[in-house]
Amino acid sequence: WLAIAGSFFASLGGAHVVTLVSNAALKKLIPWLLAAVAIYTALNPRFGIHPGRKKMAPVVFAGLFGVLLGFYDGFFGPGTGSFLVFVMVPFLKSDFVIGTGNAKAMNFASNVASLATFIVKGRYAYGMISGENSR
Repeated sequence: WLAIAGSFFASLGGAHVVTLVSNAALKKLIPWLLAAVAIYTALNPRFGIHPGRKKMAPVVFAGLFGVLLGFYDGFFGPGTGSFLVFVMVPFLKSDFVIGTGNAKAMNFASNVASLATFIVKGRYAYGMISGENSR
């Protein structure tokens, strides 16, 4: 629960920060972030098949990765669920089944927080969901 809360509140911060960054800067940054996600994923094809060894207490994990990846999800987003699983396996002795379940809860919390931030700041295109053309 602490990791979920950390992810939620850090995502609020990440979403707030991304609203402060210019569109020009984001257009330059996004390809690099996407490339980093692709490289990280490609270099770990067999990761998580076997549970790792527990290397940190759950409260430390929640404070570190819940906050870091929650902020990342609010700011950028792609790959967050995979990153959460990838850190749960070696640090919490999770396998993919347990790690994926926990990652989904954390990712949902950070998605709700960032969506709420974008709605409050007026940075959400409602027509995109209903299929309307919107600008």
